Amino acid sequence: MSTDTSQWVHTPFGLVPESKVFRVNSHETIKVVDGRVVKAELESGRVIAEYGEADPEAGHAPYEYAAQLREQAGVGDPDWQPAAAGYPLNGYYTSDDSITRIQSFSTTWNVPSKPRPGFTYLYLWNGLSGGGLQPVQKWTKGRDTHQPWIVNFAYVSGAGYVHGPDKDVAPGEEVTGRVRYIGREQGGDGYVYTVSFVGHPELDLTVVRPKKQGPADGVVQCWEAYSDQPTWPTDTKVGMRKIALTMQAGTPLPPDLKWGSSGKHVETPSGKNIEVVNTSSTSGEVDFYFQ
Repeated sequence: MSTDTSQWVHTPFGLVPESKVFRVNSHETIKVVDGRVVKAELESGRVIAEYGEADPEAGHAPYEYAAQLREQAGVGDPDWQPAAAGYPLNGYYTSDDSITRIQSFSTTWNVPSKPRPGFTYLYLWNGLSGGGLQPVQKWTKGRDTHQPWIVNFAYVSGAGYVHGPDKDVAPGEEVTGRVRYIGREQGGDGYVYTVSFVGHPELDLTVVRPKKQGPADGVVQCWEAYSDQPTWPTDTKVGMRKIALTMQAGTPLPPDLKWGSSGKHVETPSGKNIEVVNTSSTSGEVDFYFQ
């Protein structure tokens, strides 16, 4: 297995080829038109760039598709050790996949402290589990100060992985990640969503999901760590709080969210990994433990 990952990108979905990762600003989007992947202006619909034919295999869930691409290329990485199911080693993952016709889903948290030296890749996010739509806070290997960043990531069937601009945030700063359904695509048949951090419109990421992929459903809170020798923030935990769900017209709001967990967990000194503090669908909280 090759360890050359120079043409690959670390994402919350694992290593992905550069050719499958697209950067856009808040005025652009990536979508599939007539079987081809394009970048287009949101307001005018004008095609800015074309990236060739859509990959019919990119209809899978984002983790599984990324794992498939790695397997096809025979790519390995000493810092990348995914679990067999496609979820990360030392990852914490909670989800309620039973919810459909979601209008918006948001979560507030305070940026944790900087990880201890030696950490590689860490991602903290909320989102829609059935769509790969997630506003992500990340740390990445290569920044000497390990300064936290914010970046938006999303998955588009047929195209691949999309992210918006980066923004530095400081430990202790409050952020609110939100995914919102906008409606059906004008002049097309897709489903339009925005992935954003509230109060930072310059980070807004607009995603057009093809009709055959359908609308996104299910809600998720996630803490992921990818490393051969993971280290953690010095905080005991991070509280994913003010968890709030709204539904499309005519769909009742569930009073509670049914959180579970999956992935391979490490034991923290406190003996805790995940604590569901409040299951409310309008003011819930799920805590992830580092220590």
